[in-house]
Amino acid sequence: MTSATVEDRGFKYDRRWMVVSENGSFMSQRRCPKMALIHVLIIENYYNNVAIELTVLKKTIQVPLLLDPAFIRTKPVRVW
Repeated sequence: MTSATVEDRGFKYDRRWMVVSENGSFMSQRRCPKMALIHVLIIENYYNNVAIELTVLKKTIQVPLLLDPAFIRTKPVRVW
């Protein structure tokens, strides 16, 4: 990538999401060094759909970034 969009909160999409365990604890590379193997890609298409794609060891998941509020479920999580 040779350019980035800067918004009021910083780079677009940067530090807006986190990976959490099944029990709601945030996961960090400090505690889980294998997270360094995760390849992250932001996918934007012509239909204004945006997703974050996470790939590790040939397994890929895509998570939509622009979610319809009607489908959002919340869950308490712990940071630090």
